[in-house]
Amino acid sequence: MMRVTKIIADLRVPDLAAARDFYTGYLELSDEEFNLGWVARDTSAETGSCVQLVTQDAAAPVNPVVSVLVDDVEATYAGACERGYEIVHPLSTEEWGPTRFFVRAPDGNVSTSSATLTESSPPGGRRSARVSVHRSPIDAGSTEEGIT
Repeated sequence: MMRVTKIIADLRVPDLAAARDFYTGYLELSDEEFNLGWVARDTSAETGSCVQLVTQDAAAPVNPVVSVLVDDVEATYAGACERGYEIVHPLSTEEWGPTRFFVRAPDGNVSTSSATLTESSPPGGRRSARVSVHRSPIDAGSTEEGIT
C-alpha cells in the first residue's frame, strides 16, 4: 500500500527565469531546492510551502500539474498496472536521478510517480517517490504537451 508524504504544485511556464521573479520575489519562495534548467523547485524557508516550475520535461511526454510524494514508487507502479491504467511513460531511472513513470487517469489527467534517494535515507534504504498529476487538454482543442 502506497503512503502519500507530500504534495507539490507543478506549474507549466514558458521561461523559468521570468516566472521565478513572481514566485521567489512576490511569494517569497526564496530557497531553490533544485534547478535543472527545465524544472525548478522554490520553497519558503519559513513555512516549507513550495512550487515546482516546469517548461518541458527532458524525457517524458507530458507536464504535471501536481507532484505527490509517496513512499514506494515500485508499489505505486504495480498498483497502476493492476488497475489497468494507461502507462504513458514506463518505469525508468532518469539520468538526473529519479526513478519514475507516468500514468493516465480515467478522467484524462496524467500523473508521474518518481523516486529518488533522499539524504536521510540509510545506505541501501528505502526511496521516497513523487507522483505528479497532469491535466490533459481534453476539451480545449490544444496540442500542448505536459512535463515532469
